[in-house]
Amino acid sequence: MKRTEKGQAAIEMALILPFLLWIIINVVNFGALFYACITISNAVRAGADFMSMMGASPMMGMHYETVGGNIALVPITGSDVATHVKADIANLPNASAATVLVCSNNNGHVQKPLDACLATVTDPQINTSVVGQVTVQYTYKPLLPFVDFMGYPLTLKEMQIARTATTRLIQ
Repeated sequence: MKRTEKGQAAIEMALILPFLLWIIINVVNFGALFYACITISNAVRAGADFMSMMGASPMMGMHYETVGGNIALVPITGSDVATHVKADIANLPNASAATVLVCSNNNGHVQKPLDACLATVTDPQINTSVVGQVTVQYTYKPLLPFVDFMGYPLTLKEMQIARTATTRLIQ
């Protein structure tokens, strides 16, 4: 090794290390973003599937629940659907800030919450149609934040993920 080549590897490593660190941080953040999107989508679909068992009439959908220490057959409600969805997204960071909206629309008669449900039902079987909708809104925050470089973000910023699933309820 020549005397002039001493320390060359250390200088090359010092030059490439920030770039490698940036790549690793972005791989982790994009992986977490994709995981959050997939988890939210699966939770919304599972909630709509659970809601479809609810049925349009109160006696259609029933499930087993512990009531006063005894197991009882109780009707499925919108809060049961929301609890089911929140349990599916509980492992996400910031999951407590996610909002779950569950509503149904029976031929234009919107049921809770009024401001976030479907406006109309467009269905060929208009007299037998009850549509249920589950919506989840989640704020993704990067797992590994990184500094901006000259005003340009070097990694993902905080962003909203919203997914909706619609299902027809049995009457």
